[in-house]
Amino acid sequence: MKFLDRLSLIKTILGSNKQSVINNVASKIQTFMPMYGEPPKGSTANWIKTFNLNPRMNPVHQIASDVACAEFRIMNGENKVENHLFEQVLNVPCEDVAISRSGLFYITQVYLLLPSGEAFWLKERNGLGMPTQLWPVPPNWVTMIPSKATPYFMIQPMGNMNASPIYVPPEDMVYFKKLNVTNPYLRGVGRCEAIGDEIETD
Repeated sequence: MKFLDRLSLIKTILGSNKQSVINNVASKIQTFMPMYGEPPKGSTANWIKTFNLNPRMNPVHQIASDVACAEFRIMNGENKVENHLFEQVLNVPCEDVAISRSGLFYITQVYLLLPSGEAFWLKERNGLGMPTQLWPVPPNWVTMIPSKATPYFMIQPMGNMNASPIYVPPEDMVYFKKLNVTNPYLRGVGRCEAIGDEIETD
């Protein structure tokens, strides 16, 4: 059989079974997701402490400061949208007065650059289901990300012995992640990991 004849036969088979082929591919893609939620790297909390103590982390501080000071606007085409609800939420993210818009952006960028490569905002909604507050969550508090077996985030607040785990559906979490090129479906990886040996030696 010639190559073109074979190609025509393949097209005929795929055409007659298109939906079954699509369903088969979709079911196989599900295997990309991890079966169980992955915990944060064991060193995540130590890296956050290192950021506060080690002067070699000053470049991270500078980058995060630049991000925190950047102006932003919500646009509709070429027109700025005035008094948009999301802009109002970002300007006053949560009830903690120390966490301003710039503070939210700063700490988010710091978390993304640290080896965890992840940052999380927990949404708080009003009675109409609209997000009204954004609470930054340290990546070491997120003890599990969604998986096939557990389709939710699990947060364990540290420093509060009376706090029980918080289970958060994906739609109530803003999840920022620097993709790990080894496996983009697992937890993130930040740029600081590349100089981890130098920082630990220092």
